[in-house]
Amino acid sequence: EAVLLELCAEALAEWVAELEPALAHAIDPADPVTVRTDRVADVIAASLAARPTLCDLMSTQATVLEHNISTETVLRYKRASIANVERLAALVLLHLPELGKERAARFTTLAALMATAVWTHAQVPPAVVAAYESDASLGGYRLDFTTALRDALEVILAGLAHQ
Repeated sequence: EAVLLELCAEALAEWVAELEPALAHAIDPADPVTVRTDRVADVIAASLAARPTLCDLMSTQATVLEHNISTETVLRYKRASIANVERLAALVLLHLPELGKERAARFTTLAALMATAVWTHAQVPPAVVAAYESDASLGGYRLDFTTALRDALEVILAGLAHQ
């Protein structure tokens, strides 16, 4: 578990570093806040979808990876995670200054929670896929990770932008 937590922290740092130019490319500071919030949500969702290993690691962090490890390992991981989340919040604030520092930080926490929840529900086993395919009434339960995450992040950002 300790090795996987270290990989998770490294993958998160790499993702945040690559997110910076992606956000800069996708967002025009002159656009209205509603357009910029949607673009932030879109870039984050698409970039996480392109990193399934990171999503797997983040989704198992609290339920599996943080069990059976030393206090020192937890401290190392949490400190690295905090640094990554602070970098992400700073990126969000750069493109959405209307949020302010506190709401940008709140968004990053909520985005991480939403990403891990949506990931686990979008990664279904073959029997569930077969059930969805055999019964059209279950179609509403089938989640596309990118779409569901983008929609959730848009709602979160819209709410935070109007507080």
